[in-house]
Amino acid sequence: NLEAIKSSIGLDYGIKTTITTSEGEKYNISIGESKRLRLLSRKMHKQTEGSKNRYRTRLLLRKEYEHIGNQRTDKANKIVSKLLRDHQNICMQDENIKGWHKGWFGKEVQNSALGTIKSKLNKSKQVIVIDRFIPTTKKCYKCGNIVEIGLEERIYHCDKCLLTEDRDIKAAKTSASLGVICI
Repeated sequence: NLEAIKSSIGLDYGIKTTITTSEGEKYNISIGESKRLRLLSRKMHKQTEGSKNRYRTRLLLRKEYEHIGNQRTDKANKIVSKLLRDHQNICMQDENIKGWHKGWFGKEVQNSALGTIKSKLNKSKQVIVIDRFIPTTKKCYKCGNIVEIGLEERIYHCDKCLLTEDRDIKAAKTSASLGVICI
């Protein structure tokens, strides 16, 4: 079972750092609106409804949205490919990304490729999905102690075993340790 632990990796999804691995790697895959998109959008709203210029601007706007979408998909494909190629097992929590999008973090989730990455990873047989209600952020992977931690707190401190670690890396390690149990 020691071999399974070495070839496994845990993932933690988040808003600030999109994906954090149990090895400490952080991926920020946010691609926001381009300047060109904002300019075209403003231009279109000034143009007369039904005019040829507005139609042309709408086509350019559609192409720009497609370009940004392609950039997000490309980044997502590269990350998923790297994770699947480099690791035998990937353990991740079944996060409610749709709920994040509806809540306070709509723009951040929309500009990232979290949903795409999650769905591509879910299709792989290498991925172990952990229930979303297991408190990976609060639970210590060394001793199992549960510590209440707020969203603003970025460092995790365990009172029992004195573990102090970055909260996202610790959550990813907890996911990895829970996933290894499932193997």
